[in-house]
Amino acid sequence: MPSLFIGLPAPHARIIPGDQCTSLKEFYGYLAEALDYPDDFGFTTEEVDELLSNLSWIPDTHVHLHITNTDQWLSKERNPQKILTTLDLLEAIAEDWKWAEESDLDPKILEFSFADSPRIRNLFEIGGIETKS
Repeated sequence: MPSLFIGLPAPHARIIPGDQCTSLKEFYGYLAEALDYPDDFGFTTEEVDELLSNLSWIPDTHVHLHITNTDQWLSKERNPQKILTTLDLLEAIAEDWKWAEESDLDPKILEFSFADSPRIRNLFEIGGIETKS
């Protein structure tokens, strides 16, 4: 199964409300909250990369984040390229976890699912991400 997909969340998924994440800063905040990240999180792409590339404080080996209301997710971002870059980042980090056995980190499965909507399907298509669920 791909690391990013359109579909239903796993029963253990951590939910991120897409309608509350209309900007990258809001999304980063909800992402940090869903992952119980420390309060000093800086809301930057670099810190999101660091956050998702570590996950050592989470005991679960399978971390599934589900974004709801994808028709509104990042809808206030003026530059559509930033949304595509965010999707690329999420996919790249989740794929990197598949090779965690070769690092010092405890291996994890990191997945992102997105509630189905015409908008998210379009973003996946533009970004070259498979939409099979």
